Amino acid sequence: MSGHNGGPILEPEICEKFIPFVFGNESYKIAYGGRGGGKSWSIARALILIAYTQKDHLILCTREYQATIADSVHAVLKSQIYAMGLEAWFEIQETTIICRLTGSRFIFKGLRRNINEIK
Repeated sequence: MSGHNGGPILEPEICEKFIPFVFGNESYKIAYGGRGGGKSWSIARALILIAYTQKDHLILCTREYQATIADSVHAVLKSQIYAMGLEAWFEIQETTIICRLTGSRFIFKGLRRNINEIK
């Protein structure tokens, strides 16, 4: 898959068991399981791929409690952008991540304190 405006072609590595989960058409998806199953990085890679190939998506990343950006998945997304070699195509800011090619962006919110902001 390639990005808009001449970005490199991608062959992302995603855990085999998460391919139907990530690319299925269901409206709601829930990943269960303990640590070390590959959920975080597989889903992060899939979302990065969506942001990289599709224009103007707003991807909201939430946790019930998130006092700081350090409590979010920001670090996982950032590490996977670098692991996929896409750092030139993403602007990684302190509180958001933006794909320079498509305008798609990630924002991070805590649900418990900011629920009215999210609606």
